[in-house]
Amino acid sequence: MLIRHGETAYNHAGRFQAHVDIPLNETGRAQARAVARRLDRRRWNLVVSSDLTRSVETADLIAQEIRAPRITLPELRERDLGELDGLETKEYALRHPQDMRRLQTEYDYAPPGGETATDALDRFCRGLSAIVEGRRHGADQAVLVVAHGAVLKFFGARFLRRDPADVELPGNCRGVAAVLGGAPATGDDWADVRGWDVAPHNCEGSWGE
Repeated sequence: MLIRHGETAYNHAGRFQAHVDIPLNETGRAQARAVARRLDRRRWNLVVSSDLTRSVETADLIAQEIRAPRITLPELRERDLGELDGLETKEYALRHPQDMRRLQTEYDYAPPGGETATDALDRFCRGLSAIVEGRRHGADQAVLVVAHGAVLKFFGARFLRRDPADVELPGNCRGVAAVLGGAPATGDDWADVRGWDVAPHNCEGSWGE
């Protein structure tokens, strides 16, 4: 199961948030605790997060509640938005509507100083592939991954086989149910997305089956 981290001050204020490293706000911490309380602690063996603070904090709060170890993978980081990081999204969209559309819908567009969606997604999938490879040595392990909105959006678009324009960001602490296969991570059949933007406890049973 994949989930997006809890809310931060930048989420609340409507700012771009990529590699800028800020913590959860109180709402985000409450969201993570609420997720954890509804998960079946008997099922989950490992929590994996990106190395950004908002993801680590979300993962820690969940891992403490379900009594599972937590590790980080830098490959799971959010897409790098370069010069856009921290800007107000609505103001940017008003001033640069074409660039905003390209940012949200085109795999091969990179904002100034940032990554293309393709590069970010390939990196993200390499991280997920490492998790899949690790599970082969403990096939009964169920893994919960805490990640970020933009990489999850393009992950969903690719493996739901939909236009990115038609895929919304999952909400904070909302889940994506996905069954992952083997390498290569970019193959069309590598991931089977079975649930999108749902309560994480409703994803239980979909990961690794």
